[in-house]
Amino acid sequence: MGVYKKSDLYELWFNFRGQRDELQMMSDFALCDKKEAQALINEFAIKLEAETLDGAHRGREDRGAVE
Repeated sequence: MGVYKKSDLYELWFNFRGQRDELQMMSDFALCDKKEAQALINEFAIKLEAETLDGAHRGREDRGAVE
């Protein structure tokens, strides 16, 4: 992974995610090819989604009544 730890790469990605050159930037920071960079981005996106689904936002109770 070069000079960055995976946690460092996650923090970097968090700041540049969604930009048009996101894949190239991850590849450059992680010192890997684009296939490996895409795998990291996918992993980080899942991690971010899981972090946003904390206990207060899980389950059907918070979704309101379905009519």
